[in-house]
Amino acid sequence: MSLKNDLSEVSFIALTASLTACSNKIEPIIPVEPVISILGEYGERQEYTLVKKVSLKEAGSLEELLLPAPNPIPDLSREIGLNVSSSKFPEILYHIKIDSDNNLRPLSMGSCFLINEEGFFLTAQHVFEKYLQESTAGNLSSLMLLYDPVSKSAAAALPLIYSVEKDILLGKADISPRSVVQSVPLSDNNSPFLNNVYSVAYANIDYLSGELLHTVLSSGAVVDGQKFVQEENIDVDINKLGIVISIGHLVSRDAQEERLGRQGFLADMVRGNSGSPVFDLINNQVGIVNEEITVKDSSLNIIRYTESTTIREMIDIYIGQIKRSR
Repeated sequence: MSLKNDLSEVSFIALTASLTACSNKIEPIIPVEPVISILGEYGERQEYTLVKKVSLKEAGSLEELLLPAPNPIPDLSREIGLNVSSSKFPEILYHIKIDSDNNLRPLSMGSCFLINEEGFFLTAQHVFEKYLQESTAGNLSSLMLLYDPVSKSAAAALPLIYSVEKDILLGKADISPRSVVQSVPLSDNNSPFLNNVYSVAYANIDYLSGELLHTVLSSGAVVDGQKFVQEENIDVDINKLGIVISIGHLVSRDAQEERLGRQGFLADMVRGNSGSPVFDLINNQVGIVNEEITVKDSSLNIIRYTESTTIREMIDIYIGQIKRSR
């Protein structure tokens, strides 16, 4: 079952935005190259869609994420604690429609995770799916809005490269200068310490899709249909988000999941958090949540995520495409 949270039936207050005259004439998002096809580990073709290229300088900041991740061996004679600081809190993504009356209306909601101070982020591809379809067709004014609960700032989020099959997407947001992003190392292996991982998510979905959404949209204005200019501070109590830490042991996977670079762990997790980050016990990021599977006669669920080695592959492909075009 998808973790995507559809807001189409959620009651809300339509907000009139300050828009420029051309706000309803968004340039369609046309992929730079229809498909990047590579030969996978098992000899099969794997496809990535390239949407937008950033500058070589910006892409350089991504190379740091491909460095070997720290791999300390904890002292097993001592209790192992989770280092869950604000650097591990996910950001919230809202898919917003700008209708003919210049009202901002929410369509869906998901999560993402900022990975460096340049505003690059990771999320599940299906969180962006409707936005990509609509923007490519050019038949609806909409944008993806990223809200960072730590810096209390919001910005438009754009897709850069993604894989439908692997349900993973790399994007970039024009984040606020006051956003202090502490990069979490991206694991370079698929064997988490003690085979245990955890994810950080938000449980108060009613608040996220109601009061918080209203506050975020009221704080700024959409410009040219593609940018969100924050004009007021977003004074929100982070404790209202309902922060939940879901920790669990890895479960076995079939050949198809292994081929797609997906793993799963058994834990309890709230719905609506596709795109949330997953970490190991030595504080490396090991993946991005994309699915929750109900386990019969159990209070726990299998939380599926795209592995960090697959994410590394996508980032490496993206950097390579930019370098080759220069």
